[in-house]
Amino acid sequence: GEKKMEVLQTEHQNRWTEVNDELDRAKELCSKKESELEDLNERNQGVLNQLDEEMTSFERLTQDKTKLEQKLIYAQNSYQNLETGLTQKIIKLHAEMDDLKVTHEEEKAGKLKELAHILDSMHEDKLAQEVLEKSKSEVKILQKKYTE
Repeated sequence: GEKKMEVLQTEHQNRWTEVNDELDRAKELCSKKESELEDLNERNQGVLNQLDEEMTSFERLTQDKTKLEQKLIYAQNSYQNLETGLTQKIIKLHAEMDDLKVTHEEEKAGKLKELAHILDSMHEDKLAQEVLEKSKSEVKILQKKYTE
């Protein structure tokens, strides 16, 4: 009976050792898998961070693009306003120049009339002078005749 007990005890001991060894191997495998999982997680986190940075960078680029497009639209509007303003100024200047031309022509015509009037009156004065001279000389002739 004692022998059987020893054999059972040995078998039990062996089985216990096997179970312990298996448990140790399972623990090692678990530890290895945990470590691999941690590495994988770190790599994934790295990829996620990089993706996040790229997304942020992309968002920034998109915002920059939007800002540039807005600036371009603003610049185009400013240019169009400037162009419209200049066109209006040019039209106004042309109108003013036309007015000045008309005024100048009117002034010229006025001066010419004045000049013509002056010339006419000078001519009339000359004629009057000539008539006066003639009359004087005729009076002298008549006086001479009467005195003789």
